Amino acid sequence: DPFYAYVRSFLNYLAKFIKNEYDLKVAYYSGLNHLDHLPYAVAFDEAQFFDNGIVEVCRKLSEDGYRVIIAGLDMDFRCTPFGPMPALMAIADDIQKVHAVCVRCGAPAYVSHRLVAGESQVLLGETDKYEPICRHCYNEEMKKRQQTID
Repeated sequence: DPFYAYVRSFLNYLAKFIKNEYDLKVAYYSGLNHLDHLPYAVAFDEAQFFDNGIVEVCRKLSEDGYRVIIAGLDMDFRCTPFGPMPALMAIADDIQKVHAVCVRCGAPAYVSHRLVAGESQVLLGETDKYEPICRHCYNEEMKKRQQTID
């Protein structure tokens, strides 16, 4: 069912919760086609958590004339590509990378550095589990960890 999603800017938008490719296709083929007024844009937040089915759905939405807006982390805490983000960036008409501020030095952040142990790519959390840091601070952190291991 539709609900109003509140984003960090405190604006709200009519939204629908989608958890997988099947839900995406159902929402597209049944939801959008039955609205009185078709939306100008379709937006996806936290797109790194979607499966690769989102790529084809976004391509189809774009071909059908919708503006597609996608937000998500392009890299995980290990600095490796995250989920479908590389493929989504490859088919994008425009990419605007927005960076958080490094909590250690104030430079543009490079990665969401994980503060707690664990190797699973997905660990939900905010400031209690992650901190945005720049490339320099990340490299310094990795050197410290390596020294601890040696």
